[in-house]
Amino acid sequence: MALSKPPSLSPGQKTAAQIVDTAAAIDAFDPNQSGNSTLKVVDEDAFSEVQLDEETQKKLLKKAGWSDEHETRLRDKARRIWSMLPSNDKLDKQIWLLTIPAVVNGLLLPIVGLIDAFYVAKLGDPLAFAAQGAANQVFSSTLGVLSFLPTVITPLVAAAHASGKTEEVQKHVGEGMFLSVLVGILGMCILLPMPQIALGLVLPAASMAYSMAIPYFFFRVLGFIPSLISNVGFSSLRGTMDTVRPMQVSLFVTIIRVILQPLLMFGAAMGVAGAGLSTMICEVISALIFVRLLLVSKLATWASIVKVPSLSSLRFLGASGLILQLRALALNAVFMKGVAAANHLDLAGTAAAAHILTQQVFSVGATILFALSTVATVLASTGMAKFQERLAGELEG
Repeated sequence: MALSKPPSLSPGQKTAAQIVDTAAAIDAFDPNQSGNSTLKVVDEDAFSEVQLDEETQKKLLKKAGWSDEHETRLRDKARRIWSMLPSNDKLDKQIWLLTIPAVVNGLLLPIVGLIDAFYVAKLGDPLAFAAQGAANQVFSSTLGVLSFLPTVITPLVAAAHASGKTEEVQKHVGEGMFLSVLVGILGMCILLPMPQIALGLVLPAASMAYSMAIPYFFFRVLGFIPSLISNVGFSSLRGTMDTVRPMQVSLFVTIIRVILQPLLMFGAAMGVAGAGLSTMICEVISALIFVRLLLVSKLATWASIVKVPSLSSLRFLGASGLILQLRALALNAVFMKGVAAANHLDLAGTAAAAHILTQQVFSVGATILFALSTVATVLASTGMAKFQERLAGELEG
């Protein structure tokens, strides 16, 4: 059977499954197989299949424009793809060691949210759900938008720590702590004087939930500064690949909150406001523990914490944070809109209560993805710093 001239194919079309035509077609060729591999040639007229030996296959492929260079590139690409798959090597083990504590730590947040929902539900009033959910969403969204420092600080600390630059690590952590206080004051100045206006973003004007939402919101806003300090402390330790101690801090604070919350809500008869006060107390405890850990680990000093950052550092952190927080701004805008829509469905708070419960369940999966992304940030920053340091050493040598 004679072969006609193969059709012209672009480089992107020249794959291992190469069409050659006599009209004959090569529809199954695997260059990675041994000599038993076969090439099917389909005759256009008789539709008969002919099995060709490997030498003939190579001749056909050569006529089709397939060369050893193509095969080498294909093998290299296959090796690269294969190397990306988990193989329980050193990197995979490192990823698991960082990911598991980060996931556990992240899961504590939605678990605490579900515990809040459990205790608020025991009040027996759907409006309590609406009040707590609305106030918590406004506070969390504001915190999420203003809390840009952890996202910026983590890769900076990871790169400096990987290079063994202790003073640079202390500088970054100190700047993060200093700015977290300033940003926390800004957040409190925005929310404290006008709780009615802030809550009006998600609650209808005629809602009866304001009376319970405002006291809860007040205590949450008082925890703005310690919340940001905890976030910076957590991200700083994470930048040094320490995810165990942050998990232990979160677990300890969660236990305190579980004990304290019913005492304030029911024992002290504070209702929904008791949930806000217990959260604020736990945020303060968490911030104090993280500051202590950073000082003991020599990741920060009091001098680096109280030192005013330079203008260039402020510009860099501000510009980097603005770019990174665009996504957070969009996400929190959507969450705020969802809570507002649920609260406007009925003034009794039933729809809002259902929405809050659903959101808490959704956050479990989102937390796992967030934990994986933070591990990727740390590993990428650390690897890049080590590569640059090794490259600099080779150039000097």
